[in-house]
Amino acid sequence: MDSKLPQPPTVAVPRPGGDVTIRQFQPRDAAQVHALLVEGLVYGPESPRNAALQQNLTRGISCVSYLGVLLGLSCVWQQDLALRLAGSVLALGSAALFTYVRKVTTKLFVDFCAKARETDMADIMHSYEIPVSADAAQGPGGFWVAAIESPDKKTSEVVGYLGFDYRVDPDPTSGELRRMIVSMNHRRRKIGVAAHDGGDRPCPEALATVDHA
Repeated sequence: MDSKLPQPPTVAVPRPGGDVTIRQFQPRDAAQVHALLVEGLVYGPESPRNAALQQNLTRGISCVSYLGVLLGLSCVWQQDLALRLAGSVLALGSAALFTYVRKVTTKLFVDFCAKARETDMADIMHSYEIPVSADAAQGPGGFWVAAIESPDKKTSEVVGYLGFDYRVDPDPTSGELRRMIVSMNHRRRKIGVAAHDGGDRPCPEALATVDHA
């Protein structure tokens, strides 16, 4: 394999509200990337977790909970003390079941983020074979961020990222788009497309080198 694979270019993409720069991940981006993972999957208004909770509202177990609460409340107003107690237990139990299902759903997404931070995102530089210097070889994988850089280039706001992993498949000409998230505050600005286009440029050369190694 050639030890001097071409380095990923830095791509400046003009966008309303500030230019978004597509560049290779740097260690200083780690905290923002991890926070963006949780925002994008768990707590953002358009996150998969929120979508799952929304869908859960009409699922069978939720409908059973609604029915249990209604039946329980209808019994609470009865004259018979035993019936009132049974109704209270039924209503509270049904409400608890509904709450439990939603908490379990949230926990699944939180645990997914925790696992990501313990696996490939624990050390992004190593996991995605990012060169630590301009002279180091670029591996077939890569992790790019979309960032709004400060004028002095000392700080940046990471608004999205994309990670390619080529180690999941023994075929060197194929890989997996393992991570891709764009901040909720910066969506519908074609940042994901720009990240893919900017991040994809070095890949054909890298794959060609690996394929002929």
